[in-house]
Amino acid sequence: FLDNSELYKFYDNLNSNIVGVNEKCNSCEDVKEDPEYMKLCCSLEKIIEQWKSKCTVKENEKCTCCDHLLYWLYSKIIESNLHFRGIVRIYNKFESLLKNSVFKVDSEFGKKKIYDINVLKKKRVLFDFLLHYDIIKDKLNHINKENEEKFCNYIYYIFELYKEIEKTENDLYEKEKELFKEKFNSGNNKELNFINEKCPGKCLDTVFKTESKHFCHLKEHKKADRYMPRILAITETFNISDKIKELKGKKADAFKELPSNKIYDELNKEIENTGTSSTSRCDNLDFKSDNVKSLCKKIERNLKDLSTNNKLKNESHNDRCLYFNYWVHEELRKMFNGKTKDDYHNKTDIDKLYAGWYRISDGLMKGDVNENYVKIKSKYSKNNNNTSQGTGNINNSSGNNGHPISQNFYSVKDFSKHKGCFYNSDCTFYDCDDMKALYDYFKNHDTIENKISTKKVEECNVYQEYVNYIKPIYDKYKDDCCNYGFCDYFNCNDKYDPNELLYKLKNCSE
Repeated sequence: FLDNSELYKFYDNLNSNIVGVNEKCNSCEDVKEDPEYMKLCCSLEKIIEQWKSKCTVKENEKCTCCDHLLYWLYSKIIESNLHFRGIVRIYNKFESLLKNSVFKVDSEFGKKKIYDINVLKKKRVLFDFLLHYDIIKDKLNHINKENEEKFCNYIYYIFELYKEIEKTENDLYEKEKELFKEKFNSGNNKELNFINEKCPGKCLDTVFKTESKHFCHLKEHKKADRYMPRILAITETFNISDKIKELKGKKADAFKELPSNKIYDELNKEIENTGTSSTSRCDNLDFKSDNVKSLCKKIERNLKDLSTNNKLKNESHNDRCLYFNYWVHEELRKMFNGKTKDDYHNKTDIDKLYAGWYRISDGLMKGDVNENYVKIKSKYSKNNNNTSQGTGNINNSSGNNGHPISQNFYSVKDFSKHKGCFYNSDCTFYDCDDMKALYDYFKNHDTIENKISTKKVEECNVYQEYVNYIKPIYDKYKDDCCNYGFCDYFNCNDKYDPNELLYKLKNCSE
């Protein structure tokens, strides 16, 4: 409904300058191992070269175009799935291109360099809503009840997102918070009252109040039941993860061949006793629980072997890291045995484990860099000595002041091939259950579908029960993930709709 807005027309104009993966340009160094960076970098160069035709507003409104360009860049970083080094490079190149053009780079530009993909997604979604609010408001005044409900669900999602970022203590969302308050918390709260009236039962008018929404929902319970499927879905999916685990326990044979189970079994293998003493970073963390210490050592082993693990070799680094996060989560859930983190008597062990996880991953990268640096330095020195001996005084005669000409060029990947995998802060202790269940389902889908052809009725019945458990979780997250956000644990392709698979499984089991 926003495709014809001025902002989206501006984005489309920028998109028309996206170059091919193999295209070269003047300002971007050739980084062969990162074609997505090259594509985005050359596209930025092309856009900025043609900036006067892209931004046709008055001179005093140029900064608006700059903001829109930055948020467009955020979206492209998300789409390109750039790794951390690629994001660093693209921001540095973007700043350099701006300084060499008609732009005046403000002193706050450093704060706008966001490296966390989840933060970028939230900033972009909230920013787009705020800039399109007037269009949304007009639509609310001229649409039928069915479409009004969709708009209200969208607005409710945005308000929940704002409340989430309002709790953050850093300034990553400073601009979005300021714009939101300017729109809904100024003057006589005209806009807030308008949408609260248009979307009853969602308690939107409590967004700036500290008191709970609970009493509002009790007062408006009939309207809330109608307008808040997201909240109702939370009730419907309560304890489903436990039911899935129970089913897997009873029907282990049907699940052991599924891809996700094979990977989790591999990650959870016991540490082999080689008979020789070896030190572990976990030994210095002073865990109270031997189980947590044992898990820490498995984390250390798996982080080290993540890129070479045979069961994960066909997965992208992002998927390897997601599997790893969900495996750790599952092992912790077993230790908690139904308790919340705050009730767990060794909760300080969990904090130490997360801190140790970070240090292990960070240490593996640094260790790799140090080791390769020594090798490269030795090779570099040897090559230069050979060059110097073979060329005699040529260097001096060519004006190089006796310094040998190096023919060696090294990329960042030459120093470290280890990619970090850190704790996913969005995967909170119990919220992660749903994410893991969905992620595993999407990874298992094709294998289950292929097994239907075997016509094994008992297996089909087990899988049908499993997919029936997944369906309400899928329905709970689909709207948020596919319409308003980006969820790395969710696949929006209709092929993976549980209803489609259930239909096939039902025919198989009859």
